Amino acid sequence: MRTSPRTFAFVAACALLMGCGGGTTVTSSPEAPAIAVSPQPASVAVGSTTTFQAEATGNGLNTPTWSILSFGNTAVDAGTLSSSSGSSISFTAPSSPPVYGGANLSSQGMVSLQSAVESPFGSAIKVVTFSITAPTVTTSIAPTSASVALGSTQVFTGYAVGSIDNGATFQVNGVTGGTASTGLISNAPADEGLYTAPATMPATGDTVTITLVSQADPTKKSSAVITLH
Repeated sequence: MRTSPRTFAFVAACALLMGCGGGTTVTSSPEAPAIAVSPQPASVAVGSTTTFQAEATGNGLNTPTWSILSFGNTAVDAGTLSSSSGSSISFTAPSSPPVYGGANLSSQGMVSLQSAVESPFGSAIKVVTFSITAPTVTTSIAPTSASVALGSTQVFTGYAVGSIDNGATFQVNGVTGGTASTGLISNAPADEGLYTAPATMPATGDTVTITLVSQADPTKKSSAVITLH
C-alpha cells in the first residue's frame, strides 16, 4: 500500500509534535509579589504635601495599602494620608515634628510610611522613613531635675527635632560625655543619656548640669539639674 504525499506530511507533523494528541504544554510558576515606592525623600517639611506612588509586580495582586507607622507607645500627629489604599496617595506632614512617647532619641521627629501588597502567592512590604523638618530645631530633656547618689546612675531622655539630623549629644557641666570628677554620661543604651555620678563629691559642689545639645544646631539645647548626695 502506497502512502500518499499528503498522508506522509501529516504523519511527519504529528511526530514533530510528539504525537497527534498535541505538543508539550509549558507553564510558568506564579510570580510572588514585590513592591517599590517612590519618591524616597530624606525629609518632608512641616505642613507640606507629598505624593507617593507604589509600583507592585506579581500575579493576582490586590490594591496596595498604605499606613503610617508609630515609633512610640503613644498616639501623636505624624501626618495624614489621602487614602489607605491605591497606587498613588498624598501624605500631608504634621504642623510640627512628631515626638513619640517611649521612643529613643534617634526616632524622634521621624515618620515611616508603609505600603503593602498581597496576592495568593505571598505579600510584600516597603517602608520609607524620613525626617519632618521645621524652620527651627526644638529640644527637650527629661527629667529636668533629679537627686542622684554618689556612684549611682540616672537615665535622661529627650529629643532634638526639626532637622534632617535629629541626633543629640549629652554634656555634664558643658563637657560632652562629662568627666570623672563631675560624672560621665553616654548615649547608650537606646540613645538615652545614661549619667553615672562620681564616687566622691565634686570640688565644685553638689550640683551638676546635664545638657542635651542638638547636633544639627548646637545653639539649641535643654538642661537638667542633678543634686548629688
